[in-house]
Amino acid sequence: MAVRSFTMTCQRSFADLSGDRNPVHIDPLTARRSLLGGVAVHGVHLLLWALDVLAAGRELRGFARLRAQFERGVLVGEAVDLVWQQDKDRLLGRLTGAAGTSVRISLTLAECEASAWRGANEMDALDCEEHEMPALEKKAGNLPLALPPDWTLMFPHLAAGFPPAIVAALLATTRLVGMVSPGLLSIFSSLDLSYEPATPPGDTLNYEVIRADPRVRLVDMAVQSGGLHGTVSAFLRPKPYAQKAMAEMRETVGANEFAGQEAILIGGSRGLGELAAKLLAIGGAQVTITWRQGEADAQAVVAEAAALGMHMQAQRFDVAAPPLDQPGQSVPYTHLYYFATPRIPAGWPGQFNPALFAMLLDTYAMGLVRSVNWMAARSVPNACIWYPSTVFVEQPDPYFAEYAAAKACGEALCAQLSVQMAPLRVVADRLPRLPTDQTQALAAVDMADGVATLLASLRRHAELIREK
Repeated sequence: MAVRSFTMTCQRSFADLSGDRNPVHIDPLTARRSLLGGVAVHGVHLLLWALDVLAAGRELRGFARLRAQFERGVLVGEAVDLVWQQDKDRLLGRLTGAAGTSVRISLTLAECEASAWRGANEMDALDCEEHEMPALEKKAGNLPLALPPDWTLMFPHLAAGFPPAIVAALLATTRLVGMVSPGLLSIFSSLDLSYEPATPPGDTLNYEVIRADPRVRLVDMAVQSGGLHGTVSAFLRPKPYAQKAMAEMRETVGANEFAGQEAILIGGSRGLGELAAKLLAIGGAQVTITWRQGEADAQAVVAEAAALGMHMQAQRFDVAAPPLDQPGQSVPYTHLYYFATPRIPAGWPGQFNPALFAMLLDTYAMGLVRSVNWMAARSVPNACIWYPSTVFVEQPDPYFAEYAAAKACGEALCAQLSVQMAPLRVVADRLPRLPTDQTQALAAVDMADGVATLLASLRRHAELIREK
């Protein structure tokens, strides 16, 4: 077994080696708004590393067939375990991360001649193409192969006997998916390749889309380079979800219905926090939104409010270590809205992942405690802390057991904190599935209206604080 965590330095090196510079692999701010929720390690990087580990323990001179299924993304900094085992005439590899199996590999070995690489050492930089599903139907073309010499430093054991032409073609598959087809919004799903060593190596990877299924946003491509041929599959993920603009919601909210609120929204730079901040500001509240990574997102929301003549401010806030001082805050807060959330990876039916549960609990429970303690010294005595929970607590979803359990702990904590911290009030609302970056899916999913749902909750708790 081997264990590894990939760093941003690894990411940039592999992006240079492969030519796959899709932002989801190298730009943390862009990647945080993707379905993966963070910088994703290239699937082909994981595959080549797994083959390199295998080559360290045995002679590896090629394959007759190679299949890889990329089941879950692996994020930078996440530890992955690799295990290889023999199964009759095949070798099976499995990479497992914090949320479960990430990659499954099936390898049928063959002796292939590992002649020296005689092709290009440098590749032309590609623009990252962006496509919708209809444009991908029957898309075809070719990518020149290139193999920079430092591939031997990155995969030294593989370089000892594995055909470099195969490595160049594998690198071209990630360049194809990440930069060309589907391109910008891609997720590499799988590859199934066979190799005929008697055929001379090619100098391009030829590709043709053979299926583009809009129902699940799946693109299957036939690929061929010399004796290497097979299929590559990728998903076209949805674009980051854009919450409704403030100008579109002005008629929905009374101009003064939230007047008198001094509100801080933890995690208000995007998603439901962004939407709630806009609704409160339209309704006359004085609003501060916080960000931990997405300063640009937060400043964009502030600028949107300013363009409509509304004042909003933004500051950095990390629920793991709330700031000691509050720059520019002289009036005590009346409301704290707790939208802090980490990436929420799906679990696996029939399994409960303690590590995933602990990670979510740290934000949804411990982070809440830290924020409430921080708020208590900066608020009016009967301030309201609002905690968004989920209907998954009462309507279990087999893929989100850890998430629902962490949110349920947060609900129980709200009840305890309301007693401990009285007259400060800590209230929880169970929300249906609402559209955000995190709730988007490859297939259509029914969701409630975010504006109507949040506005009803904001109004309910605005009344409660007035009654208090």
